[in-house]
Amino acid sequence: MLDVLLSHALLDLTRATERRGDDVNVVQWANLLRLLDEDGFVRVKELPVLARLSKRAVTSVLVGPRRLGWLDEDDVGAVRLTPSGRQARDQSAAAVAAAEAAWCDAHGEDAARLRVAVTALVDQLELELPWYPTGYGPADVSVNGGVYAKGGRGADWKPVVRSDADSVAGLPLLALLSQALVAFTLDYEATRRGSLAYAAFLDAFTSEPVPLAEVPAALGVVGNGKSALERHGIVKVEAKQARLTQIGHARRQSYEPMVAKVTEAWRERYGDELIGELRGSLERLDAELPAGLAPHPVVRHVVGTGFREMSAAG
Repeated sequence: MLDVLLSHALLDLTRATERRGDDVNVVQWANLLRLLDEDGFVRVKELPVLARLSKRAVTSVLVGPRRLGWLDEDDVGAVRLTPSGRQARDQSAAAVAAAEAAWCDAHGEDAARLRVAVTALVDQLELELPWYPTGYGPADVSVNGGVYAKGGRGADWKPVVRSDADSVAGLPLLALLSQALVAFTLDYEATRRGSLAYAAFLDAFTSEPVPLAEVPAALGVVGNGKSALERHGIVKVEAKQARLTQIGHARRQSYEPMVAKVTEAWRERYGDELIGELRGSLERLDAELPAGLAPHPVVRHVVGTGFREMSAAG
C-alpha cells in the first residue's frame, strides 16, 4: 500500500541518518533546529507556521531542547540556539545530507527515480507540510487534530498554503517523503476513519485477544484505560489481554479500502502516470530494504531528550 511504502522508505532513511551519530535526532532537527539560524531570535508564536505543526506540538517540541540547553530565550517569547544547540543543528544537518547521499548511492536508479517522482508530487501539494510526520499533540497522533474534532481540524493547527514562490527543488529526500506521507495521512484522516498512524498497526490484532506484552509498543496501549486507543474505545484490555472493540474492528477492516480510495483519488488529482511512477519506484526500493520496518512512523516524546521517532522501540 502506498502509505506503507512511503513509510518504509522514510523510516529506513531515518535509521540511516541516526546511525551517523548518537546525538542525531531527525525529528528535532526537522521540526525545530533547522528553523533557527544565525540571524537572532525567532518568536515562539511563529514556530507553528515555520514548522507546519500545531501550537501544542511545538510546545512539546521545545521541551527537549530546553532541557538539553540548546535554547536561549528572551523575555518576550523568542528563542535562539545556544552554541551547543547550533552544534546539534549542524551535526544533524550533516548527518541528513550524508545519509541521503549514501542511501541514494546504494539504491541507484530506483532512488533517483523516487526523488524525481516524489518531488513532482510535493510540488503539486496545496499545503506546505512538516519535514517529519508529527502528531497534533503528545496524546494525539493525528496530523491536524481533526480525527476527533468538529470542523475537520483542531483549533491549534493552521494550514500553511503553498505559495507560487515556494520551491521543492533541493529539499532533502527525508523532507519530500515526509510531506508526501503527511499529505496522504491528511486525506485518509479526512474520511473520519481515525488516525492513519494507528490504523496501519491494527493488523497486529486478530479476532482473539492478544497478550498485552505482544501489542506493538508503537500503539502505546498500557492497559490502564488511559492510553489513546483505550480512551477512544478502539482497544479494550482485561486481565492483561488486549482485544479490538467493535469500533476497533471497524477501523481495522476499513483501513485497506480507505487507503485504496485515497490512492485512487491521488491518481485522479496528480496523474496516473506520476502516482504509478512513485509507487513503482517505492516497490522496487522496498524489495531492497530490511525486513521489520514499521508500517508508519510513530513520533513520541521521550523524557529528557524530547520528540523521537519510536516505531522500532520495544
